[in-house]
This record gives sequence, C-alpha cells and structure tokens, in this order.
Amino acid sequence: MRFFILSTKLKEVGLKEKIKVISTGKITTAFDIVRLLCLGADATYAARSMLLSLGCIQALRCNTNQCPTGIATQNQSLMKGLHVPSKRSRVMNFHNETVKVVAEMVGAMGLHSHLELNRSHLIKRVHDSDVKSYADIRS
Repeated sequence: MRFFILSTKLKEVGLKEKIKVISTGKITTAFDIVRLLCLGADATYAARSMLLSLGCIQALRCNTNQCPTGIATQNQSLMKGLHVPSKRSRVMNFHNETVKVVAEMVGAMGLHSHLELNRSHLIKRVHDSDVKSYADIRS
C-alpha cells in the first residue's frame, strides 16, 4: 500500500512517466494484480504463486539445500523430484490462466487495456454500510 502514496507523489511532481513502480509480495491471483495496477503499480511480480504452481510445498528449507521437492536445491538426489517437462507446463498453464483472468476482469470493467486502470476502479468498504472508490479516499 505504500506504493499507492509513492505513485500519487510521483504524479504530483511529474516523475511518474520517468519512474516505474513495481509491486511484489503475496501476489497470487488475478485480482491481486488488478488491485495493484489500480493503485498505481506499473508492473507486478509474483514469485510465490509461481513456486506453488511448480510444486513448492513451503517446507521452508530453501536456504539449506534440502528442498524436499527439488526446486531449491543442488542436491542431485533431491533434484530428481523436479520433473521439468511436466512442471514446465503447469507453470505455463498457471501463468496463462492468470493473464487471461486479468484480461477478463479488465474487459468486465469496460476497459480496453490494463493501462486504463486507476484508483476509481477499486472500491473499499470504509464502514459497515459505506463504500468508496480509492479515488475518493485521501492518502
């Protein structure tokens, strides 16, 4: 959410065209991508979701060279668990479907491109019976 303020300030001083805002962290769904683009991100990077589509079980042993799925290891015996031909298609399918859903969401908003997304396209519940677009919420 900090980049929301950053993006706003960059626009105010006329630097938004020269500086790109890239958002990362816990991006797993197409909605996450659309939400961040609405808030001012120029790009999003999703590492965790790609690792999960690859077969990561989040054993939290990435830095020990003992990854049980073979994804984050140089250990030959553990690497056998990573069958690249089948995993490659799983990652590709996940990525393609995510991009497809982003495009469907953008189209459902009546837009032609993700570049048209802005804060007015994102709504937040501010009280039990009150909702506002992010364009109406002051930072």
